[in-house]
Amino acid sequence: MSASSDIKVTLIRGIELTHELKEIWKRIQDTSKDLESPFFHPEFTYAVSLNRQDSYIAILEENNAIIGFLPFHRDNNGKGTPIGFGISDYQGIIIDENRSIDFISLLEECKIQKWYFDHQITSQAYFREFSHTISDSPIINLEFGYEKYKAQQYINSNVIKKIEKQIRRFEKEIGKLDFVINEKSVSQFEILLKWKIQHLKELGKRHKLCVDWVSGTMEHIRNCSLPDFEGMVSVLFIQNKTIAVEFGISSQKILHGWVSSYDKEFCKYSPGLILQLKLIQNANKKIIDLGKGAYSYKQRFMNSKNSLFEGMINI
Repeated sequence: MSASSDIKVTLIRGIELTHELKEIWKRIQDTSKDLESPFFHPEFTYAVSLNRQDSYIAILEENNAIIGFLPFHRDNNGKGTPIGFGISDYQGIIIDENRSIDFISLLEECKIQKWYFDHQITSQAYFREFSHTISDSPIINLEFGYEKYKAQQYINSNVIKKIEKQIRRFEKEIGKLDFVINEKSVSQFEILLKWKIQHLKELGKRHKLCVDWVSGTMEHIRNCSLPDFEGMVSVLFIQNKTIAVEFGISSQKILHGWVSSYDKEFCKYSPGLILQLKLIQNANKKIIDLGKGAYSYKQRFMNSKNSLFEGMINI
C-alpha cells in the first residue's frame, strides 16, 4: 500500500511497537522541534495501545527506509482519531517537517473514512484546510532560566508576587510548606485521582479518569522512568499533609501538566497556584506546557504559546 507513488504504508497494532521501531521513531522525532512534546514519544502511543485494542500505527517507508509513523484509533465504522484522543494534548504525524505527504491517501490506506482531530500541531499545514478552529496551548518558556522568567513576569504580570505573598501568609498561619517533585509513592497519585474525581462530581461532571483505558494509560505512564519520557507526580505538603498534587508527563525538554487538584480545606491560600510556581522553579525543563484551555491561571503564568488545529476530514 502507498500514501503516494513512492511511499509504502504498513499497518501494525500499537502493541506490536518494538524497541527497534521505538528507536527509529525517536530519531525522526528529534528532527523536528514541533515533535518535542511527550505526547509524541513512542512510549505514550505504547501506553495507550496496552489499554485500547483499537490502537494502530501506520509505518511510512520510502526506498526501504522508515520515514514516519501515524499512531491512531479506528472503529468498525471507519471513524479515525489520533492516538489517545480525549487525553492527548498534542497530535500529528511523526515525520520530518520538511517532508510532504498525501494525507488523504494515507487515511485511505488506514481504512479511515472520517478523521477527527482537536490538538493537531499547526506546523503540519496540510490540516489547515480541514480545521474549523485554531486554539492556543499556553506555555512557560524557561529557556533562559527561572530568574529571567521571573523578571519578565514582574513586569508583565503580578501573579508571582501574589503567590509569594500567599506562601508567606500560609507559612505564617499554618506552617512550613514542603515541595517534592517526582514523588514516586503511589499514595500521592491515588490522592490526586480521588480529589479530581470528587471535585468534578460536585460539579456534576464525570472525569475521564473513570474510564478504564484512561486510568490504565496513566498508571502505565506513572510507572515510566525513561531518560526522555517519564510520568511525574509533584506534591505540595504542609506538616506532612498533602495539600496539592499534579501529575504530568516529561520529555527531554518539556514538562506537560496533565492532571492537578488540591485539598479544598486550604483553598483560600491558592495551593494549586503555589504548586505551579514550585514546579516552575524546580522542574529543570526548558518548557512547561500548561495544555490547551482558557483558564485564567494559564493566562497569568504563560509567556508563550503553541497553536493547535481542531477539525475533521471527511473522505
